[in-house]
Amino acid sequence: MLIAAWACARIECMVRRFMPDDLDMLLTSLITLLITATLAYLIIMPLGGWLFEGMSWLFMHLNSNPLGCAVLAGLFLIAVVFGVHQGFIPVYLALMDSQGFNSLFPILSMAGAGQVGAALALYWRAQPHSALRSQVRGAMVFPVCLALANR
Repeated sequence: MLIAAWACARIECMVRRFMPDDLDMLLTSLITLLITATLAYLIIMPLGGWLFEGMSWLFMHLNSNPLGCAVLAGLFLIAVVFGVHQGFIPVYLALMDSQGFNSLFPILSMAGAGQVGAALALYWRAQPHSALRSQVRGAMVFPVCLALANR
């Protein structure tokens, strides 16, 4: 979706260059949507499918060694930023089906634990009444609430 939205914005700028002002409001959106939908269907969606197949292969083969686990934990936060971490649920289910347990979720949660550790280190190393300390304190409230709620 992010790539399609970015492409849509670029295509709209190109369409506006040659569209007459009289037809701009009516046809620019239509032409932009048609081009973007075609581009998304023919190019972006197959690339996304190959990307998720590759990610599934990575998850299936890298979760059995420590270096692979570190790579997966590092990539997980990037996936969370872009919102594709919800796409990992079928991988979790496939692991549950094939292995009987999900070894991937605890590995990926280590990325969040590393973030909490870094935030605590910043909090303890910052000056007692500094802006950094108050910002880190505010950033730790939500993870602490989640940890208490999941007990």
